[in-house]
Amino acid sequence: MAKFGKQTVVILCYNTAMKKILQRAPKIVFIIFFLVMLMIISSCGNLPGLPNTDPSASPTNHGKITATSSITASPTAVRTEPSPTPTPTPVPAPTLQDFPEGIPRDSTDPVAEPERIANERGGWPAESSLHDFYAAELSQYRGRAEDASPLKGITVIVDPGHGGKDPGAIAGDCTEKVSNLQISLLLAERLRTYGAEVLLTRTEDEYVSLYKRIGLGSMFIAERALPRLAESGADTFWLRQLQADYQKMIEVNNDNVDPRRGEIGYRGQAQGIGVNELWRKHMDLQRLANDVLWLSIHSNSSLNTDIRGLKLFFNTNRGTVDLENRMLTKEPNCEILPANPSYHLYDDAARNRLAQFIYAEVIALVPELKDPADNPVLSGNYAFTREINLTSVLVEIGFMSNPEDLKIIIDPAKQAKVAEGIARAVYKHYTQ
Repeated sequence: MAKFGKQTVVILCYNTAMKKILQRAPKIVFIIFFLVMLMIISSCGNLPGLPNTDPSASPTNHGKITATSSITASPTAVRTEPSPTPTPTPVPAPTLQDFPEGIPRDSTDPVAEPERIANERGGWPAESSLHDFYAAELSQYRGRAEDASPLKGITVIVDPGHGGKDPGAIAGDCTEKVSNLQISLLLAERLRTYGAEVLLTRTEDEYVSLYKRIGLGSMFIAERALPRLAESGADTFWLRQLQADYQKMIEVNNDNVDPRRGEIGYRGQAQGIGVNELWRKHMDLQRLANDVLWLSIHSNSSLNTDIRGLKLFFNTNRGTVDLENRMLTKEPNCEILPANPSYHLYDDAARNRLAQFIYAEVIALVPELKDPADNPVLSGNYAFTREINLTSVLVEIGFMSNPEDLKIIIDPAKQAKVAEGIARAVYKHYTQ
């Protein structure tokens, strides 16, 4: 038997078995036995001592048991392009607020029952509707030296009043729009030497409506705030709605709502008196932006040419409500409605502080602009200090109707001193 291979032995056994099966078993048993034998024969190739029929086996490992490696082969790397950042779905400008039933939006009739409206419109609580996700830590600016970029991180929005088809006050050949821009450009240059970022609502003689100015300043705040709001995990839809509203204000560049005065413009969510729920968030957001100031540069005028001197104005909480309620008896429906709840979260103290600094610093450099009435800081109701809830001040640099003030307003050397005084006031506002 030693001279025969194992396959030969199997075949001989097979033949012997076949003879016996054919004699003793039915055909069905034969078939089953035949299949079993085929299976045994096919497995003989893997028996020890027989050649390995697997062509992929390594000859050096033949007959050996090898440990499985704990490190598996890495699959071939597949190069994938980074997924593009999804573009947010554009948000349309919010729907304009409804007027009371039966009153068309372009109605020039007087407001009916103004006292009732004043009593019923109510007011928002003097607390923010937003969590504090934006406000800067202003203590870092205290005590900073004047020669070390002390305002780095602060933004000042400088708003040169009037422009283009709107000349502002006129005195002979002099127009307010020109001197406003000249002083504003000097102010911007000086503020930048302090390290501040400066945005101008106009840099040339062009018309910019009041609500375009509001849209420009508000868009800056919104673009800065949006990623911070998103990082906080809060909903951002309302802010993107406001951005769409600001953008339309900017594009339309016309805030007229009275059909008697020409083409109707767009005031968006700022239409009417008081603030609706969405515009309240606009106001509360800007209240948080304590590292941004708004300065609107103008010159005054009066029929009384003896009146002169530097004046500063800002909206206060109490003053705004009182003036809005008085407007109910003086302005038509299209100007006043809708009558929303009043707003009570202007930072009166910060606005007054900035205004007092401006007056003191400008008068120190240009004493001729001292207010003879000694009442330079006043409450007013102006669109850009009412609808912009930054620390904001309207600066009226003398009266163009007064000959002495006019000389100062148009003199380049005096303009530079006025700009220097305002810039120093901003510096002191943050560092003292």
